[in-house]
Amino acid sequence: MSIETLNKEKINIPPYKVGQALVALALDDTDKSLLEFYKVFQNNIPVYASKFLHVVPVFNLYNALYRRHPSALEAATFNEKILEEMEEEIKSLIGGDPSRFELEIKEGNPLNQVLENAIKLESELVVIGQRTGYWGSHGILAKRLARKIDNDFLVIPDETVPVINQIIVPIDFSDYSKRALQAALSINASMKTPVPIICLHCYTMPDKRFYNTTHDDHEIRAMMEESSNYIFEDFLRPFGKKVHYDVNIVNLEVNQSSIVKEIVDYAEAQEGSFIVMGAKGHSRLESLVLGSVSEGIISVTKSTPVMVVK
Repeated sequence: MSIETLNKEKINIPPYKVGQALVALALDDTDKSLLEFYKVFQNNIPVYASKFLHVVPVFNLYNALYRRHPSALEAATFNEKILEEMEEEIKSLIGGDPSRFELEIKEGNPLNQVLENAIKLESELVVIGQRTGYWGSHGILAKRLARKIDNDFLVIPDETVPVINQIIVPIDFSDYSKRALQAALSINASMKTPVPIICLHCYTMPDKRFYNTTHDDHEIRAMMEESSNYIFEDFLRPFGKKVHYDVNIVNLEVNQSSIVKEIVDYAEAQEGSFIVMGAKGHSRLESLVLGSVSEGIISVTKSTPVMVVK
């Protein structure tokens, strides 16, 4: 749904469903968390077809080996073993009807292959895992995909607990926040058992060095949160009256430089959190906005899956 549609008086909340999903497997220990959470996701949300893709990077060393020793590695046997491994992983961790799954191995650049397959399949959701907990892990592939991909995009870090207990939507009261809340409400409408939705609004206290005021910090904080709650009521109005009972706001005081950390810490302090965020488009300016929060959250999340909705 376009942002223009969200400006209309009434926003419809159809149940979330996925016609075609593209799931990128790494064939390492990150796949276990990815597949376990994806099973929970598709047990609650209709996913009609899933393609599981593994991309084998092309290394110059392998090319040199093929040229000098053509019989050293047999590509067909290699690919067949990978397919068998993928199939065993999916069967053991997801199960379900094999006719709804497609397995494929591609050689090349992982980013390019995922993008090309997403376009070719007209995927509505792209899913990848993410390794955490070691030096140099900054979710580089996830961040690049979040910038370039036109589909909804789900990142599942390797410490994810396979359960959805609440949906957290970081908001700034923009139309993109409305798109994220709409997606969260649609997901909740598809859940077998709906969960609480928390709109997380981060604010910073004004620097009193630059303002004349007779109010102390406690009073200013109370006024800011009162204003936030008032704006939130107006923010919810297009969704209808019932939503007021399904969605709550949490106002979180942060330092400007710690917004990403505060959001992730809040989510990961509550087991089973699922973050749903809006994203802007792909212009240079919009990419910078996405990079400041959404990409930051994707980079540092350890146990909370993050969906970026487009």
